[in-house]
Amino acid sequence: MYKAVETRSSFDGAPFSKPGPGVAIPHPRKRPWWTRIGRESLIFILTGCVAIVAALGLLAFLWGASDVDSRWRSVILSKRATQIVTISSAVIRTSISVQSGVLTAIIASVVLEQYDVLLKEAALLSIVRATTVGPHYVFWPIMRTLRQSRWFLVPSVSLAIVVTVASQFISTILLTDFGMTTIAGNISSFDVAYTSDMHPWGTNQWLSRPPSYPRFAEYVDPPLKGQDFVDTGPTYRAFLPIQNTIERSTLRAYDGPASILDSRVSCVRPSINISSLVVSPTAATNYDSYDTLLVSGTIYMNDTRKYPMLRSPYYLKPREFSSLVSVTGMNEGFMGQSRQANKTQTEWATSIHYLFEKEWWQSMDSIIGSEIPWSNITDRYLIVNTTGNVRDWVAKTGLKLPYKLESGREFKTDHEWVKNITSDDNPAKWKMMGDGPWSKATSGKGGVLSISFTLCFTHSWTGDYAISLASTRDGPEPVLEQRSDKKFGTGLIQRQLGATKNLLTLAQRNVFALLPPQAWRKLNSSLPDGDIQYGTELGRDLSTFYDLKNNTFATGILTSEDTGDNKARYVVNPAHATLFQGAIRATNNPAIALQALITVLTSMNYYNCFYAFTNTAPGTMSSSSEAQAPVRWTGFIIVMVIVWVHLSLMAVFIVLFSRVTEHSTIGNSWQAVSQVVSVDTSRMVEGSADMTDREVRAQAERAGVRTRYRLGRGIGVGRSQISAI
Repeated sequence: MYKAVETRSSFDGAPFSKPGPGVAIPHPRKRPWWTRIGRESLIFILTGCVAIVAALGLLAFLWGASDVDSRWRSVILSKRATQIVTISSAVIRTSISVQSGVLTAIIASVVLEQYDVLLKEAALLSIVRATTVGPHYVFWPIMRTLRQSRWFLVPSVSLAIVVTVASQFISTILLTDFGMTTIAGNISSFDVAYTSDMHPWGTNQWLSRPPSYPRFAEYVDPPLKGQDFVDTGPTYRAFLPIQNTIERSTLRAYDGPASILDSRVSCVRPSINISSLVVSPTAATNYDSYDTLLVSGTIYMNDTRKYPMLRSPYYLKPREFSSLVSVTGMNEGFMGQSRQANKTQTEWATSIHYLFEKEWWQSMDSIIGSEIPWSNITDRYLIVNTTGNVRDWVAKTGLKLPYKLESGREFKTDHEWVKNITSDDNPAKWKMMGDGPWSKATSGKGGVLSISFTLCFTHSWTGDYAISLASTRDGPEPVLEQRSDKKFGTGLIQRQLGATKNLLTLAQRNVFALLPPQAWRKLNSSLPDGDIQYGTELGRDLSTFYDLKNNTFATGILTSEDTGDNKARYVVNPAHATLFQGAIRATNNPAIALQALITVLTSMNYYNCFYAFTNTAPGTMSSSSEAQAPVRWTGFIIVMVIVWVHLSLMAVFIVLFSRVTEHSTIGNSWQAVSQVVSVDTSRMVEGSADMTDREVRAQAERAGVRTRYRLGRGIGVGRSQISAI
């Protein structure tokens, strides 16, 4: 049976009395702040900080890295990311919990030594210094007793409580950032078939269109700029020896052989002499189709040195040309014949003509195929644009409108409906002027009618190289869209080809990033004729039409969206016309529009020959895979805020502890108990041995004890104790 044992209420009866005369008052030496925090607490603080930083670093790697990093890719694909989050969260949570115990003890020390507290709360605050409890233990004592500096301590303790509670949910917070995403998968190796001895003859890509527009890789240098020319800059586009659309769309990285097209286009302002201008039908039976002009003249350039992309010879001799160009249709049919479609005001009535001249062959430098003697052939395209509708053009020729066809009338020649515009019989005075890369001829008085010319140079040579390319995301391949107005939409195709008003990044265009030429390695040294070409014959594939005036053949195509049914043999596939129109309207740049068209046509030639590829070379590729990975930063930022608030509170109160405290040591229970006992508190201490905290508080309130206390050096005693203020 338990039997209470009576004890003395103090050591030797009077431990708190002042020493007698002549007795020296002891003054304990002042301890450095780090020794008062204690070795154990310092270990908790330092190791906790290291652990938190390490865990955050690991989490930052998971959130910040991409599938370009093989280590990150390995973690995600092996499904270890959530395990890393769980372990890192546990490390952060444990470190915060342990450090919060030290923080609570430090806060209690600062409160006891710097602020006045009621005696009923002093015991708890003193004992807290010797334990590792949460900050919620000191919140109510501070709220109930503290009068000064509440604006600082109460928010600080509240934040410490919030951090402690929130740290328990760090794992859940972080996992809310996870979602299914596509990343680059594991790398696979295989032999790649990339070319053969077959030439892409027998097809005309101008008259057909691709089912989709394959992704390609691109490397581009800045373009040159000038007042009378436009330039795309050196632009190299690599076509991948991968025939499957889905495989190209999900490809993330590739190392191996590919055919690279030099797609640079530069359009300059030529010198033009117009010798004749004819409003002409194509045949005697098509008298209702006056929707084209036949322009004949001479093109030349006296000095090309102002165009830095061109090289010797620094002149181009005069060359005769004939161009069939489109004009804008009328609202009502010509000669009473109805038209189902009319060109819009925004459409450029353009045509493209291939100029073949041996002395112009080597006009532009290129690194593609430079080791092959005939590989520096430069193609030249004359682009012609007109303004004004067919009624105005016919009116200028003197033909009266409307004209009713007489029944049974026969036409003996194609020239019966032809009227030339020459300097002698032209009622308007034509003026030649420069307009950027265009040479422009306009009619007098308002310039309602105009014809513009620009001469474009391109070196559309392809070469086979071992290359490296990469993409940070999947890239669906665009297709031609059918609009509600029964016309094609090419917005996504223009975006892929970089033929948009605003400059887009490769990622925004869903195009692969190609390493610079210095990283390429030439292939096909064993082929007797060098690389198989997929682009150099494009100019010769253009339609030929009959020059009604000179009885000669010329080469050209119409690239307007609506040119009349009777001009079908001179019109490119509507997909190409729409693409060219969309590009030139969006950019006002004939070089970019022609570059887009050449890229598409060369790509079509390349993939048409794919089935015959026999030459092989080693290659590696990585395609996208679905996996759980961080897809947003919200949870990570919340966790960073939690950790930042916690470490900030730790830093602030450690600094306060070092500067404003002297009598407190963290983790020492005897000191915590002893400092509560003093002359001012002995009666309360002795009387509360068998009472609960609630009973002590109630007794103090009944007694009206409102005296406040603070920890300091006892007057005349020399010991640290809680004394009345």
